[in-house]
Amino acid sequence: VVRHEQLCLRVLGFNLTSRHPHHYVLHFLKDLNSTEEIAVLSWSLLNDSLRTCLCLQYNPEAIACAAIYLAAEMVNYQIASRDE
Repeated sequence: VVRHEQLCLRVLGFNLTSRHPHHYVLHFLKDLNSTEEIAVLSWSLLNDSLRTCLCLQYNPEAIACAAIYLAAEMVNYQIASRDE
């Protein structure tokens, strides 16, 4: 067991800290002036994403953006583009 733990630590570069996308989603939603419904749904999607390996594959900013996008699509909310 100890050998496997050491191997895992070496693979991770002894870096066991992680940033959560929840921090970013709050800032992004504030900048978008979105609804509370989008915020709650985005937060729920992020909670569900913690049960997957997304945090190992993508940075937290991308996961937060994806959660907001999916939440907006689920409730047919139009996110304004920069041009508008």
